[in-house]
Amino acid sequence: QACVISNNIIQDFHSYGMYLYNLDSVVVSSNLISAKLTGGNSTQYGIYARYCDNGSEFSKNNIRVYASTTNYGMYIYNCDGTSGDENHIVNNFVSTHYSTGTSYGIYSYTNIYTNFYHNSVNITDGNSSSYAFYNYTGSYIVLKNNIFANTQISGGYAIGNYNTSGISESDYNCLYTEGTYLGYWSGSKSTLANFRSASGKDANSVSVDPLYVSDTDLHARANDI
Repeated sequence: QACVISNNIIQDFHSYGMYLYNLDSVVVSSNLISAKLTGGNSTQYGIYARYCDNGSEFSKNNIRVYASTTNYGMYIYNCDGTSGDENHIVNNFVSTHYSTGTSYGIYSYTNIYTNFYHNSVNITDGNSSSYAFYNYTGSYIVLKNNIFANTQISGGYAIGNYNTSGISESDYNCLYTEGTYLGYWSGSKSTLANFRSASGKDANSVSVDPLYVSDTDLHARANDI
């Protein structure tokens, strides 16, 4: 039977809000996961999930991390679905705060058959190497209807993809940054048009400020989304 973790408040953690390892079909839903505002570890993970396979679901979570150096809102590592039994990361609010180093809203590492739908990410901190969404490698990664926003002035990227074969589909997203470069795909791309040309993705995506209600309330008010 699948492990279900839902409707919890996990607050004032130092390093990890959740650390999940080697679980099949886990469901993590509707949790508030919020790190210590000050005094926590210099690197923080809201959700760290490794080897969570076969239709695992992470949905409707509100995740906030406040590390001084490195933030990971969600770190999804080597979690493999299959065709017809994909993993789903959907409808999450993820925000990062206070870091002077590198922040990642969602970091996807070596995942297979994993869908990222309807997530809202807000990077309010970090340096120019920070990403709202970053995919290192993997295959059959699908991104649709997400808001990946880096609202830190002179901050980093909305989206990055290290291995260009990892993301099979990406469209209908809002990709926004206050920094110099919007995305990374075979090099840094400053505009959505440049990113589309390099990736062949996101034909129907937009690049507008989502106008979140607040840094942590990620309901978007922009008319163009």
